[in-house]
Amino acid sequence: MLCINVFLIQKVLSNDGYNYITSGYYQLVNEAYLAYLEDNEDLAFLKLQQAEKACPIVEQTEYGEMSLYARLLIKNNDYDKAVHYINKLATDYGSIALFLAEEDTTDYIMKFKESIDLHGLIMDIYPKFQAFYTPERKDLINELRQMHENDQKIREDANNKIENPTLDWDEVSQHNADRIIEILKIHGYTNYRVTGVMNGDLGNSFWVPIIHASDIREEIEPMIWRYVETGECTPYVWAFMRERKTGKYIYEVLNCNKENKIDIEEVNKNRLSIGLPTLDMQEKISSLKKKRNKR
Repeated sequence: MLCINVFLIQKVLSNDGYNYITSGYYQLVNEAYLAYLEDNEDLAFLKLQQAEKACPIVEQTEYGEMSLYARLLIKNNDYDKAVHYINKLATDYGSIALFLAEEDTTDYIMKFKESIDLHGLIMDIYPKFQAFYTPERKDLINELRQMHENDQKIREDANNKIENPTLDWDEVSQHNADRIIEILKIHGYTNYRVTGVMNGDLGNSFWVPIIHASDIREEIEPMIWRYVETGECTPYVWAFMRERKTGKYIYEVLNCNKENKIDIEEVNKNRLSIGLPTLDMQEKISSLKKKRNKR
């Protein structure tokens, strides 16, 4: 019972009163992130301001828009709001903004650090960051990791045609499916608010066993759709799930046969309808992100 009480904050913080798809939030964040990668920080800031008006800003695994917004607020001299989001990153996502934790010589970041009580800010947010990772949360994170490892292990053994696998496929699959239902009901979708940014690899990848579990428990699929609507789950997970189940590549996230001819206009229409960027925008984002990572 203690674990449920500790993590009840996840449900309190959910955005049930908002629709991140129909409000245009996802598309605005897509546009903001692309503008940022294109070094157009003014446009990125404008788009994030519009997104903030549409729905509460969240920290998606793909874009980290709350961190980016805090940074751009600093550039635009709105230090109070920037500090507000820096605090939310620590308390809600177990994260310390990188421009505080790392050496960042950008002019406006340096000006921010010189203008405030930086030591006082760090001393204020660090205990909140530490408090996020309670023993109960760490236990859940370890459990999620083990479930993910078992999910991958049984598939590796099957692919390698291991005669006497150490794990039983049916037993692991059923256990994971049943437990995932419980976890989703108690904690919500397993995003950064559950795992924390420190465990970003897990927050980025646990959707895989969730999709596998949806083969056994049909109620998972409508739950994931609801999490997409409330900004807790990326639209990519929903798109991947639907294409995998139907074999119809209406979003073009799972089409392994690149020779298939597609109706780009129809695909883009489908993608925009659930909050995904168009194919062209996605290609630009991926390309620019790779270039930025090489800097």
